[in-house]
Amino acid sequence: EESLGQAEKALGAGADALILDLEDSVAPERKAMARESIRAFLLEPRDNAQKLLVRINALETADSLLDLDALAGPCTTARNRRRRSWFRALPRTKR
Repeated sequence: EESLGQAEKALGAGADALILDLEDSVAPERKAMARESIRAFLLEPRDNAQKLLVRINALETADSLLDLDALAGPCTTARNRRRRSWFRALPRTKR
């Protein structure tokens, strides 16, 4: 909840894009609550054109399926509203 308050501030400050994290920044016992919070955040109507991105858990984990399931509704709703593709899979970069 605290991070979503910061997310709202970032949107209000004119950030071009906002990345919401479900992976490293969320403790395992808080992931279910974080998914629901991000889902609600994505469903809120907004007038701005800022990009909202969600970093999900690694695709080889069970958490990634739960992440995608939680995001499916908001993403398809946004897709219908904007008529743009909503899903991008980005590989992890090597350090």
